[in-house]
Amino acid sequence: MKIKEIVPNVSTDTGNPRGGIDLCFDLTAHETIQLSEAWTIAGWKVRFVFLPPYQTLELESENHYLKVIVGDMANLGRGCFAENYAVRTTRLEKTGVLAGSQGLLCALLTETSDSLTNIHNMSDCAFAGPMAQHLKWKSFKERFGAFTDYFEQFDNHMADGFHLLDSEQSEITYVNFWTCGKNGDVSTHNHAQDPSLARPAFA
Repeated sequence: MKIKEIVPNVSTDTGNPRGGIDLCFDLTAHETIQLSEAWTIAGWKVRFVFLPPYQTLELESENHYLKVIVGDMANLGRGCFAENYAVRTTRLEKTGVLAGSQGLLCALLTETSDSLTNIHNMSDCAFAGPMAQHLKWKSFKERFGAFTDYFEQFDNHMADGFHLLDSEQSEITYVNFWTCGKNGDVSTHNHAQDPSLARPAFA
């Protein structure tokens, strides 16, 4: 099926106490392709797709980048993780995507004619799309200033993101965006605490 023929059919909500936007996918479905609404940022289109097992999706003739979240892309032999110590691109050389035996949940980023070569101001990164007001940017200083003064001088920012949920409302993954300004440093991260509803496991 062609992606341009699919009407977005993924339920969307903004009630998450951690902010951002909830997108609910039924990973047990074996018939219907599930497609989220589209958001744009800096000239890039962001969508999330679930393909049931062995189904094919034909994308537009544009530059696409795809990150596997659950399952695998059978026609490229691409799962969620690369082999140890391997470098792997997310760029698609083909416009056809074939799901494997577990189906395929993925993030799809598409380059548009408005994409920016360089980002000069955070206003270049404003999200547009449904409920985009819930994808707010804050500086690292605003977000983490209560815990550290490390980011006092850095031009680093993080946006609230997308909570991908299953049919039981359990979080599959959380996808968010962040920027690191010129000469910036986001420091060593320690996510060794036990996961909780407010602070899920980090990968």
